[in-house]
Amino acid sequence: MNWVKYAKTRLPVLGATVFVAVSLAGSVDSVSGAFPTFGKGAKTEKSATTQSVMQSDGWRDTREIGVFICSATFSLEEIATELRVLSELHTELTRTLDLPEVKERVHVYLFRTEEEWRVYHQQNMKGIPYRQALFMKPDVMIQTRGSRGKIYTYVSPQLEVNLRHEGTHALLMSAYKSQLPIWLDEGLAEYFENAQAPQNHPRWYSETQKRLQSGQLRGMRELEKLVTMRDMVPDAYGDSWAWVSFMLNTSEETREALQEHLRGLNKLFSSSMSRRLEKLGIARDNQLRAYFMPR
Repeated sequence: MNWVKYAKTRLPVLGATVFVAVSLAGSVDSVSGAFPTFGKGAKTEKSATTQSVMQSDGWRDTREIGVFICSATFSLEEIATELRVLSELHTELTRTLDLPEVKERVHVYLFRTEEEWRVYHQQNMKGIPYRQALFMKPDVMIQTRGSRGKIYTYVSPQLEVNLRHEGTHALLMSAYKSQLPIWLDEGLAEYFENAQAPQNHPRWYSETQKRLQSGQLRGMRELEKLVTMRDMVPDAYGDSWAWVSFMLNTSEETREALQEHLRGLNKLFSSSMSRRLEKLGIARDNQLRAYFMPR
């Protein structure tokens, strides 16, 4: 992996952006707004360490990892191993999804502690619910020269999972200019967040088996009716993951159907995923039960 280290840089002004996705976000609609520079006018009580960071005029370290530009309030050498997942993720998505070339850079902002992230979030992201990690994309109506997708998170035991989840959102946004259906965007992010065995998600695999047994798992047509973050209740993330896992691992035909659906997102007219599956004779109960509950 090639690392390109930059001299200490001033924090860029965070221009108008649209909130796109969070891990298990709950009910949140897209919002937009202009964000000020880092550390201006803090009014909350902070520890000495946080106070020092918030008064800083820039990030402590900035490095380039493929299409990702990572900036942190600490030396990135401390998490060099964890950051490798970003380049690995790009390779994995390209191989698995036949991902188009990603030309737009993605900026990743990393905080040493959750406290630092909470203070920054409180100052600069009013109206946006707090989460461990956030991905935001440039406002399609306000494209500036330096505008790019942005990921925010902090160092924790979940760092690699958060980077993979939000990094998937960022790479998909850069590769496919049109907005992905929300079930597909979140289903793919849930799938690729698990590096070791994405088809065996530690939470969703057993949940999917239970939902299949009870007849509650959503069919593809039901998933396609989900259009906002308000629709993405927790079990909707699990159902989205289940369909993505099923399509990527069942057969070449189902994988190619998903790849073709992704390629068609930028076309004026494109068949829905449910129609593609129906042409393959895919029925929810029989095929998904065979995949998730083999005898």
